Amino acid sequence: NDGWNADGSINRNGDGPCTANCRPYSDTTGYEPEIGDLDRWQPLEEQNGKGFFYKYDHVVPHIGFTARTKFTSRETLRDRSSPNPDYDYDVETQLVIDRLEELASDDRQKMLVEFFDNKLSVGVSILLA
Repeated sequence: NDGWNADGSINRNGDGPCTANCRPYSDTTGYEPEIGDLDRWQPLEEQNGKGFFYKYDHVVPHIGFTARTKFTSRETLRDRSSPNPDYDYDVETQLVIDRLEELASDDRQKMLVEFFDNKLSVGVSILLA
């Protein structure tokens, strides 16, 4: 067991072997979001404007509870902190509005946003490059 479930041999609850529909790097924690609990990760629901709704799944594997970090300790990761960025939200809001105005009139930029929004396609493109 590498802690990442790289071969897909661990079941969804992490308490035994996977016997059907085994997927490499699949979740072994049994995690289910608690709707409304904003302290826990929530899947982002989006829609295409035509009645099709979908939620994001994680693209990267969970490190699990048995994997070991290679370059730093778990304590270092858990205890890290950063200074308050002290954003000027009025300026940041205006920057977003300006960028959206630019995007609305640039078909090439819109196409790039749509392409790069699909993380799996980007990953495959990188691997095939």
